Amino acid sequence: LTIAYILMPTSESITAGAGRRRPYPATNTAAAIVGALTIAYILISTSFQPNNSVRRKLQAADDGQPMLEISPAGGIPLEAKSSQQDRSQPPGDCRVLQGLPPTLNIAPVFAASYPGSGAKMSWNLISGLTGVQTGDDWLLNGVQWNQAVTVKTHFPHAEGNQELANMAQYGVLKQTFPRVMIILRHPMHAIPGYHNFLYEVEQGLTGHSTRAPVSVWNQWRDAHFQEEMDRWIQHAAYWADNYGSPEGGRSPDGAVLERLIVTYEGLVSDKDGPANALALANFLDATEGVNAINGPRLVKCIWEKVIKYKGQGPPQKGARDLESKRSGSSFRPYTLKQYDHMIESMEGLVASHPDDQQLRPILESYIGWAKLERVARDEAIAANTAAADVNGAAAAVQ
Repeated sequence: LTIAYILMPTSESITAGAGRRRPYPATNTAAAIVGALTIAYILISTSFQPNNSVRRKLQAADDGQPMLEISPAGGIPLEAKSSQQDRSQPPGDCRVLQGLPPTLNIAPVFAASYPGSGAKMSWNLISGLTGVQTGDDWLLNGVQWNQAVTVKTHFPHAEGNQELANMAQYGVLKQTFPRVMIILRHPMHAIPGYHNFLYEVEQGLTGHSTRAPVSVWNQWRDAHFQEEMDRWIQHAAYWADNYGSPEGGRSPDGAVLERLIVTYEGLVSDKDGPANALALANFLDATEGVNAINGPRLVKCIWEKVIKYKGQGPPQKGARDLESKRSGSSFRPYTLKQYDHMIESMEGLVASHPDDQQLRPILESYIGWAKLERVARDEAIAANTAAADVNGAAAAVQ
């Protein structure tokens, strides 16, 4: 087990601070790493092998999920087998569970997203539904991977822990994290969300407090948009290609739902948020060592309290990440050429995943959305040009 721990990052190997991490110690030789990874592969394979009852739960999970109107699986009997806390629910109300360390072994689920897609917003909802704490790939909150129900990651984006690539290379990654929850957000909004994070770090501001000025956005956008759009595509493609099958989220043999895709837009939607939360609860309930609340009424009630703060103020930490209340203008324009690149990039991702019943409907919806925004932007530019021409002519007359 000590050797296996080489696989996992430690607090000492990370320098806290937005996006700036110290690499792992350089004293490890390549031979030592390969040897450790090989042994760890055996250890982790044994530790996280699902038993028959878990496999039956995985087989029961539902695979159908249109972009916003997700059709969740049927409920699985509730058993108090994860964190030890009062899980009773008051009549006509609900109790949001506290994220505690698990009491049984957990095969953690990746919560993968491009930066700025609302990954942290899911932490409180996931803990509230499962009663188990969440973690991240950099161990920034101090929770070890095997002590978390989900592990947030932005990999393969540069903000993610690049050591995951080594784990994937040696066949260990999927043994440690057998399933993934992908959070997608339209790149029109995810990329500005990431830029706001970078701006807050640069200015020394509190996270999720301030939007960058539009002029600052425009300058950064023109320098980085194409790179970040390509990273958004790469991120979605990586997780879709490595979990599930070409047809969707189920494993190639159809036995296990390896991948769930939820959208930021769906999770915060007044209309579709509870259905998305229910699909998430059912997916997490199929995790070894986890018992999620999955009754439709209770899930909706917990979603309202965690996402919409109904009947309670936001918790002291994290919850305001759910629907960011940043100050400043939310106007984030793109050029017509940038809209074209965005649309063409997503169309290319659809073309490379033509049969994926999870990913394709979301992308097609995003493409249609981007096309509408492009038309609106084109009309706004034309109107501004016409107004400038009129003002210019009037000035000439005077």
